Amino acid sequence: YVDGSEAFAQDQSGYDMVAFDKVVTTEVSVEPGNNVYELKVIDVAGNTTIKEVEVYRESVSRVSGNDRYDTSVEVSKKGWEAAETVVLARGDDYADALAGVPYAHKLNAPILLTGSKKVYESTLDELKRLGAKKVVLLGVESAISKAVETQLAADFEVERIAGKTRFDPAAKLASHVHHDGATEVVFINGRQFP
Repeated sequence: YVDGSEAFAQDQSGYDMVAFDKVVTTEVSVEPGNNVYELKVIDVAGNTTIKEVEVYRESVSRVSGNDRYDTSVEVSKKGWEAAETVVLARGDDYADALAGVPYAHKLNAPILLTGSKKVYESTLDELKRLGAKKVVLLGVESAISKAVETQLAADFEVERIAGKTRFDPAAKLASHVHHDGATEVVFINGRQFP
């Protein structure tokens, strides 16, 4: 931006400084990581201004599977080589899985998704690949059935974190994460996905 008050060493007679506000744009290729560009501006009097600009671009990659259950397996593969404990939440409703994130983080455990009445083969394979010894089920038996619990109990220690309402597991999970309470909490709508 030039406001007309500038004085240049190469001031040339016959040229009056006139205020202007002009934006010049150009496209550049920004690769993941740190990108350094040199901007060079030469005014009508021949004065040169050079400025180095750094632009950092995060690398973004997509992790996906054929469905939400396979996607949870792919996320687990990307983030964990092994896990002693795995958190298992129903895949057709978000509340328990969402509430389980801080708990899983504390345990350094992946969250895998399951059907309410059966565990998919890809999920079982991932539990074996991780070398899991314990599976923590989130929710009541209508969320993850007793049949699923029984199926898993044949190969793993199984713990269920549940309650009488859909809000109880969130409160219980929070108490597992912060035994002595917390100074800050986040409330979300547990009845409707945002």
